[in-house]
Amino acid sequence: MLFSRAERIEARARRSYLLKKYPATVKHLEQLLHEVGENPHTLAMLALCCHRSGRNDRALAYAERALEVDSAHLTALRAMSSALAGAGRDEEACGYAKHGLDALAREAPEAAPRGWKGWFASRRASTPSREEEEWAEWARSLLARHGRPGIGEGGRAPPGFDPAR
Repeated sequence: MLFSRAERIEARARRSYLLKKYPATVKHLEQLLHEVGENPHTLAMLALCCHRSGRNDRALAYAERALEVDSAHLTALRAMSSALAGAGRDEEACGYAKHGLDALAREAPEAAPRGWKGWFASRRASTPSREEEEWAEWARSLLARHGRPGIGEGGRAPPGFDPAR
């Protein structure tokens, strides 16, 4: 089976991300962005990797572009809040952290569609990644430090929210 150029670049990016080689991942993702055009996931992953490489200026620019395309993209919200906090802009980071927790809460199992067509969505919703769980813990502590509850829209708390923290 032959893979397209974009698929090969994506595979290299995924491998370097898993090895935590974030500068190399940024290089591959920028190639992928050039190859396939702007999409929120590639932009959000670029933002996340730039932040982890210590390039908050680029992280903020990529996260803004991702959120322009999809304002509820969880990875973009995670990257934006983390990069803002890394730049010392905690108040702004709180807003994005709250939106990210809201997006994570919307993916909760009770929000997943019923029936066999909703099976994949419910499997995805019921198993957030360890990375998402760690970010959610960080976001809740950021909000708590600034006296803001991590309650989602409609007054429902995100999964695992403990106001005592």
